[in-house]
Amino acid sequence: MPIQPKPFRIYCEQCKWSTAVRPISDVLTEAECPRTCPKCGNKELVIRGPRLVDKVMYHLGL
Repeated sequence: MPIQPKPFRIYCEQCKWSTAVRPISDVLTEAECPRTCPKCGNKELVIRGPRLVDKVMYHLGL
């Protein structure tokens, strides 16, 4: 049975770009979870835990 993943943040250490990812299923698409930084093209993105703001928005359904 699929389990919905918890939210996380993708972060680029080169240009400091980041985005919150709130998956709706266990299948992640390129649109939801980019593999390269859209700002600088870095391919070495870091996955981090969500910030407090991300957690609150997730629980509020925003």
